[in-house]
Amino acid sequence: MKKSLRFVGLGIILIMLVGCATMSMEWMNSFEVKKVISVPNKTKNDLYIATNLWAVDAFRKSDSVIEFSDKDAGVIKGKYIQDLGYNFWASYAKSSKYYSATVNNEVRLVITITSRDEEVEITLNNPTITSGWSISQDELRATCEMLIASLEKDLVEEISKK
Repeated sequence: MKKSLRFVGLGIILIMLVGCATMSMEWMNSFEVKKVISVPNKTKNDLYIATNLWAVDAFRKSDSVIEFSDKDAGVIKGKYIQDLGYNFWASYAKSSKYYSATVNNEVRLVITITSRDEEVEITLNNPTITSGWSISQDELRATCEMLIASLEKDLVEEISKK
């Protein structure tokens, strides 16, 4: 009888864990971060080359790839993969000094960069979480904004070179 109760209890716990792991996140269907970066006195061709070089440096994971690029249209499109670590204990305890349970979330985004004369438009959308725990929309938005800030910094440095 005790064994039966243990199995029932274990089964309920497992069902609850699976239920938490498969929660749908409606916001992911409409998630998009877009920014137009003004780059005075730069041609579409200059900006295309600069953004392509930036993408090579920014895409640190081997699965992050540029899947389409058209120099004439000034378009670069690909998949960007970002790991977002989440320390389970830090969210529940004041100090995670003695306990650590870090879960890595791998988030895949579609990245589109369009270069035009004197401006670059970057769009990040269609996120999917391929492993780990669920993440919030704010966490993902902050990650996207850091990536965009990195591109903007590179383009500003490109301006100051010449």
